[in-house]
Amino acid sequence: MTRKEILLMSDEELGKLCEISFFKSSGNGGQKRNKCSTAVRVKLTIDRMSFVAEDCTERSQHQNRRNAFKKLKREIAYKWREIDELPTTLVHKSSSNSEYYLNVAAILDLISYCKYDLKSAAEMLGVSHSKLDKELRLDPHLYQYITQIAKKSTVDNS
Repeated sequence: MTRKEILLMSDEELGKLCEISFFKSSGNGGQKRNKCSTAVRVKLTIDRMSFVAEDCTERSQHQNRRNAFKKLKREIAYKWREIDELPTTLVHKSSSNSEYYLNVAAILDLISYCKYDLKSAAEMLGVSHSKLDKELRLDPHLYQYITQIAKKSTVDNS
């Protein structure tokens, strides 16, 4: 199974490949949250790689399940690198688009290939460094992830 196939799956299809567990969460939310197993954890193991995501932000188990699958796809996009097909153009996809995390994964493949040098990645995409930076900042979580990894890679290379 490829990363692309997994990232394009619906939650129902992905759920068939995952271990799904429900548990009681703590914190704000009152009796419903403290008495019912509304929190959701999903785990996907593919080719010796394991991805885990969980969510307990809502009172509804169904909403937490949707959120957990979204977080799982984000985790896969962030951590599963495939360098064979690097993107050559920058394509903007809304986070509500079904191909959003596939697009994020491709951009991260390129940035990883460029050793987290955004200027080099922008050149390979045929855009300015500021255009790439602006595009990445549209998703604060993604931008934070990239800056953390970039800092870590510069420390490791020192």
